[in-house]
Amino acid sequence: MSLEEVELQLRVNKPNWPSYRGPLQMRLLTKSDAVVLTPIFKKHGNEIRSYLGTFHNARHWSFRDANKFVQDSLNADFPSFTYLFHIENEIVGLGSLAPYGNSVTEVQIILAVFGRHQGKGIAKAIEKSLMYLSFNVWGFSAFYHLVDASNIASIKTAEANGLTVSHTFTDKIHAEKETGEWIAYFAKRPEGLEDGVLQGAPISYWHESRSDQLLQAVIEAREGKRELQDEEVEEIGELLGFEASEEETEQVNPFQAAIDNKKGADQAALNKLAARVNRNLYSQSLSERRKKKRKE
Repeated sequence: MSLEEVELQLRVNKPNWPSYRGPLQMRLLTKSDAVVLTPIFKKHGNEIRSYLGTFHNARHWSFRDANKFVQDSLNADFPSFTYLFHIENEIVGLGSLAPYGNSVTEVQIILAVFGRHQGKGIAKAIEKSLMYLSFNVWGFSAFYHLVDASNIASIKTAEANGLTVSHTFTDKIHAEKETGEWIAYFAKRPEGLEDGVLQGAPISYWHESRSDQLLQAVIEAREGKRELQDEEVEEIGELLGFEASEEETEQVNPFQAAIDNKKGADQAALNKLAARVNRNLYSQSLSERRKKKRKE
């Protein structure tokens, strides 16, 4: 898919989320979000300890603490991005992409769904959205989701999104329900995708504002140009007298095949001309020898 097709796919109108009055949407975390996150973190702090890192005592947070969390998230080095997920004006979850290991081309997801919004498929949607961004926009080579072995809900989420087990490992316990035994789920970037930012696609593309109508117009224009080029190739082939079998059509560039065919025709003409010249030279030589013999 082209960048325009990727962007349009991200914008596509979605139906209302089941049991809600609006669709699930996402946006990047901003500085002002500390205001809306403070009451959420205070209420659900114990549920999201793994997401909040060192802020394990989130129930007693003040605005200043939440503000620091937001600032640290925004100032984190590449490849770190945090997104808010909301339905209408209600924040339902957070999702972050964070570095995995020592490679900047591999990322892991850290996500949290708040309170009454759990158990409604939102975690699966958050992971699916961030995996799409990781592969299609950024071009990361691998996407990881680290799950505690006792966290059945997260295991089901990872598997539902097509992630498979990479390896297991042991780590210290951070929360009451953790076992210290972890499973690393992962997915590789599918082959055949258009270049992402890490493959050289311009990051500036994502800094510009475009309407849905403009994106669709660009896609249709590009498709029309591609069809026109195919027609031109066919016409050129016919003018040059090139005909290919179905197998050759799949493997040979029509332009190159037509040129090669023309080269063959030119070479045959040259061979014919050379033979005629040789015959003329031979006739001239024979005539001179006969004249010389008569004089003797």
